[in-house]
Amino acid sequence: MKESIWYACEEHVDITLDDFVDTYGIPPIMDVCGSLPSRAKCKWCGNKPKYQLKAMEPNTK
Repeated sequence: MKESIWYACEEHVDITLDDFVDTYGIPPIMDVCGSLPSRAKCKWCGNKPKYQLKAMEPNTK
């Protein structure tokens, strides 16, 4: 299993959360971002993220 991490800004957290669930079929663990990797950007708009959404991708065989 592989960990998947997405980031979302305040404006796009709802749509990013919906997209995450649609993509993986499971809800992510959502946390307010603390220190971020320099490459971290909102998945929807590319702005500075406020939230980190992560989950272990289920095996698809």
